[in-house]
Amino acid sequence: MRCLLRFSIILTLLTACASPVPVRPTAASEIGVTAPIPVGTDAPPTAKHAPPVSTTADQPGQPEATEVLTSSPTTRMAVVDQSSVVDPNQAGWWSIKTLGPVGQTFRPTFAGLDTIELWTEDQWDAECSGPGASLLVNLREATIEGPLVGSSSPAVLPGCFKGVTYFGFPALIALTPDKAYVIEVIVTSGDNWGVVWQQVPDSYPRGTSIVLGASGDTDLWFRAGLRNSTPLTAAYCQNNLWQHVRRTDGSTFSDQGDCIQYVNTGP
Repeated sequence: MRCLLRFSIILTLLTACASPVPVRPTAASEIGVTAPIPVGTDAPPTAKHAPPVSTTADQPGQPEATEVLTSSPTTRMAVVDQSSVVDPNQAGWWSIKTLGPVGQTFRPTFAGLDTIELWTEDQWDAECSGPGASLLVNLREATIEGPLVGSSSPAVLPGCFKGVTYFGFPALIALTPDKAYVIEVIVTSGDNWGVVWQQVPDSYPRGTSIVLGASGDTDLWFRAGLRNSTPLTAAYCQNNLWQHVRRTDGSTFSDQGDCIQYVNTGP
């Protein structure tokens, strides 16, 4: 009887001190994550929530199916020049820290850009309790070790985030059309983080992914272009850019001078 009573007391203490099983956030507070954007479209995706995938940091994993929510990202690229929009549900991912330098080469047709988007994922925070991460993008000439053209503002992401990550540059970056440039993505602080890639089919023939600093035979999910469809300054009218921006009413410009006049005088 004494042994049985002692066992009951010990069991009660253990039950009272045990840590509760972590509960995932409810729909009202879940992290908004963007859905796949179909290839060949620029429509903003529906926000989704995806459970994290558990896998080793240096082995590509498969993003899991997601649950549709009602919200969507508020910051999106307005005018797309180059893109490789692969289906994240049919793609793998690379650890930016473990397999860096990681990036993507591309050849623009626009004479400038101010925005790059990548599909990034927190693949290592199984309980959504991590600090998240801060990422930025460097734009380089020719190779991932080439001259630095510009750096984006940091993108600060919460733990468990999976989706389209917006990198805005402080000002328009002038480019030479059809010249090779490299998007280099860096984790500046926080959790280990990944980028989504796809090998088959070749979604972007004008460039290729870079992993461990070397060119590969895959492409990252990326988009490069302009944050606004209307010119912000006269720089957005120079070279061929006036052909890719519009007035607020959607009408086009006849030439560079017409575009600059619109910037100076307004609608």
